[in-house]
Amino acid sequence: SGKFYLEISDKTEISLIEICDSTGKTIYSNRPSDSNIIEINQNISSGIYFVHISASTSISNLKMIVE
Repeated sequence: SGKFYLEISDKTEISLIEICDSTGKTIYSNRPSDSNIIEINQNISSGIYFVHISASTSISNLKMIVE
């Protein structure tokens, strides 16, 4: 829970970041500013989450485990 960061390694323009819980419910959604480090200040309970990152040329889906 609390604050964490996503670091984007290349200069891809991110259009949307979403975090969904294991049921598919969106618990966080943001259109970030032009930065390769994105701060997410969200109280998230322990569990498994899915991070969807939409960029101008691709979509990435990541699994995130919060302990």
